[in-house]
Amino acid sequence: YYMLTEDSPKQWWANNMSDHVHYWHGGGELTYHVVEPNGKLTMHTLGPRCPQLIVRGGSFKCVQLAPGASYGLLGEAVAPGFDFRDFKFVQPEELRKLLPPDEYKALKGFLKQAPESTFDDYYEKPVSA
Repeated sequence: YYMLTEDSPKQWWANNMSDHVHYWHGGGELTYHVVEPNGKLTMHTLGPRCPQLIVRGGSFKCVQLAPGASYGLLGEAVAPGFDFRDFKFVQPEELRKLLPPDEYKALKGFLKQAPESTFDDYYEKPVSA
């Protein structure tokens, strides 16, 4: 689980190869922007009226606190399982290819500046013999 707050109100554009189910646990509503692999952009609200959202693997997604919310607590279930090697932050050129110019301009603020390119530190290093 994790929490978005007024100090940290958004999650960067990301792409996971596995399916994710996002669960709302409390606080204010959360607004999701999802770009499916075919380029279709959709917007979803996660909150008490819609407490879960399925995001298919290969989709780009970002999320922000809805206006007026001071925090939003959410969790994720991942199938078949989360692995950082199946995760990456979306690059500007990837998003630009999928979205019309006006939508790209409106949503490019969710691109992480200087994102990590590897998460190898999360995994054990092979032991040399």
